[in-house]
Amino acid sequence: MVTTPVPWPLDIHTSPGPRSAGLHVSDLYNAFYRKYQPERYHEIEPGEQPSSVLPLGLAWEQYLERCFLAQGVKAERPGEFQTAEGVYFSPDLIINGRPPRGGEIKFTTMGEQDFSAAKFAKWHTQAKVYGHHLQLPDWTFFICFARGDYRKNIWPIYREIQVAYTAKEMRDEWALLLSFGRQNRMLI
Repeated sequence: MVTTPVPWPLDIHTSPGPRSAGLHVSDLYNAFYRKYQPERYHEIEPGEQPSSVLPLGLAWEQYLERCFLAQGVKAERPGEFQTAEGVYFSPDLIINGRPPRGGEIKFTTMGEQDFSAAKFAKWHTQAKVYGHHLQLPDWTFFICFARGDYRKNIWPIYREIQVAYTAKEMRDEWALLLSFGRQNRMLI
């Protein structure tokens, strides 16, 4: 048998969902982390193969949404919001409970460890900013750690992690991103 990998014209590295034209919160926090953590977050160079984590993450989102529906979890994908400054954002979930909470679905090749570790800072930035604008301090992260913990277990691990942010943490995170965006001429 002879097998030969062939180039395929299908671009699996872009999100197929609709997105409004204009600045998005993800543009701000991605630029922020590329500037301050360039060893972790960098622009894809011409000819460099993008990570296939994005399409795997999108498939993970669709799978979990079907699980929520089948198990009667009252969670919905809310669509897109816009801040007073004109910046768009769209959280993965609003979980209808008492009180309601935000939800983010993550698929990662990072190893599972303490969720307050610095490597998860970008996820916290995302949830804090969304929480600030939606007045939702409580968040649940639904995470598939595709490579386990890198130590005892190399098999995928699923975790649900709940986080509560203070109003000050959320407000300060948004102020930081706004300042960064203005300094870098991303917004006026």
